[in-house]
Amino acid sequence: MNIERDLYRIITGRLQFARDGLFLYIKDPDPELKLRSYIIYDEVYERCMESGMMVEKERLNMLVEKNLWTPLDDREADRISKEIEDYKLMAFERYYKKKELVNIKAKIRRLEEEKIGFISKKYQYTDLTCEGMAEQARREWIITNSVCLKDGTKYTLDSTEEEDILDYCMENAISNEKIRAIARNEPWRSMWLVANKVGDLFNKPTTEYTDYQTSLCSYSIMYDNIYQSPDYPPDEVIQDDDCLDGWFIGQRRDREENRKEKNTKTLFSQNVARHQEIFVMAQNEEDAKNINEMNSERGKQIIGQRAQKIEEKGRVKQGEFDDVAQAEQLKANQMMLEKLRGRK
Repeated sequence: MNIERDLYRIITGRLQFARDGLFLYIKDPDPELKLRSYIIYDEVYERCMESGMMVEKERLNMLVEKNLWTPLDDREADRISKEIEDYKLMAFERYYKKKELVNIKAKIRRLEEEKIGFISKKYQYTDLTCEGMAEQARREWIITNSVCLKDGTKYTLDSTEEEDILDYCMENAISNEKIRAIARNEPWRSMWLVANKVGDLFNKPTTEYTDYQTSLCSYSIMYDNIYQSPDYPPDEVIQDDDCLDGWFIGQRRDREENRKEKNTKTLFSQNVARHQEIFVMAQNEEDAKNINEMNSERGKQIIGQRAQKIEEKGRVKQGEFDDVAQAEQLKANQMMLEKLRGRK
């Protein structure tokens, strides 16, 4: 990962292209060019409609009819996303166990590939829709109209050069992973801190920042907020995207737990809120979902365990649930401990 090369590409707002004695710049588009590109989108969309090409809604219906995708695939992708979150939280909690961390990261990468597999089902044949063709034409128009010589003169591409330039831009796209690495390391970190003191970051207003420049600033602010946190994680965690994501996930879940607890106390009287379990009638499926979300993560885990036991045995007495048996055992242990203390 060449941090400095990608950094200066972002700062200058252009990608260099050199081949067979030809040296060109591909500039990142400004707001004016992006706005003009939607004229191309509309023109191509209209032509595709006139030719009878299917639209996005028809494409989705076709996928369902041919059993190439169903909403269940989206649910499975969501389930995997939750599993990835759990493993990233685990990565943060065990960042100091290097061998274990390697295995956790490998699991995350496998899950990400599995998630992409489910998501990609939904986007099959997008290039055969009016929307897909129009968007592709718009993006290609932006690139081919952003090519210039060293002196800034616009350069007109022939068909072969155009194909080469489009491929080159795709191959040299800067990933979020790279931008995060740039944002937290030198030399950008010093540039960013100085700019915050004296201003004048890219010599233009923020509304004219390129997409990469905006993304770099957003990540820089994110890392600023991390270091300003009273309980910010170790540098080892900050330098590792998976571990840092896990730290964010843990922070978010803690906030959600606190919010749920606060909402529960607000909704129910203090007398009721002291009980371990509260039964609330739901009028419909949406109500049931909202009520379930009021449970803590531990509460949801217990609900899942109880449902599984009921499914396995049919009828289950209260004392046969694992959480109840554990609570009773803990209570008995505490009573025994108190009795032993009383004999001393």
